[in-house]
Amino acid sequence: MKQITDIKELRTIQLAILDSIAEVCDKHNINYSLSSGTLIGALRHKGYIPWDDDIDLYMMREEYNKFLKVYNEEQRNNKSPYELLSPEITNEYLYTIGKVVDTRTVLLEDKTQEYPIGVNVDIFPVDYVTEKEYLRKLVFIFKDFLYKLRMCKSCKYCCLDTKASFLGYKYFPIPLPFVKWLQCKFIFNHKPTSLIYNMNNFKVSSNAVFPEEAMQSFTTAEFEGKHYKIMSGYDIYLRRTYKFHYMTLPPIEQQKSHHVFKAWWK
Repeated sequence: MKQITDIKELRTIQLAILDSIAEVCDKHNINYSLSSGTLIGALRHKGYIPWDDDIDLYMMREEYNKFLKVYNEEQRNNKSPYELLSPEITNEYLYTIGKVVDTRTVLLEDKTQEYPIGVNVDIFPVDYVTEKEYLRKLVFIFKDFLYKLRMCKSCKYCCLDTKASFLGYKYFPIPLPFVKWLQCKFIFNHKPTSLIYNMNNFKVSSNAVFPEEAMQSFTTAEFEGKHYKIMSGYDIYLRRTYKFHYMTLPPIEQQKSHHVFKAWWK
């Protein structure tokens, strides 16, 4: 295998994946938005944050479910190297979010060294959350427990901070189908409310939820020379999510990637 050591090469692979996602979404009228650092990069740099090395997208849960149904079929029809992985459609899948991967590559991240996948783009489903803060906090606590439980029971790899914690969750006497049912029943709020959040984050802040109206409409922003969809309410989303103003560069000591990865062409 040939190792990918140049971040420009890694980004080129990711951008090609992003183009395939955008193409399928446009064809099937599925709304998505650049999110997190990718959205900040689009607004502040018209591309990647200089030290960033990944791409994140948001989709409302309903849009995400539509995407799950059509993306892989479209790629098979086009004999594409891209594949959508997600806990809903992929067996023994470690992560709690969707990832579109380039199957011609292998990627190892620092915290999941024993779980190789391809170079990828992250897709986070966004859910409605209760407007009552005390209930949100309880839901978030239960969510974290269920997500750790699901990750351990879905995959043989140790994905927690210690081996002991992994074994504790792995052999907790609850079968995986029941864990998934609990998630669907108590974590994913199917009734619209005025607040939404990316419920797949661990150790989240209840204060970082944002108004549902932020993702009711979409505009576009430039990202590495092309235009992609972003939520019209990006300002309130980013102000709620980050403690700093997103258009201001962080201190130099914070200007580093939060990922450590190794990647190869197969």
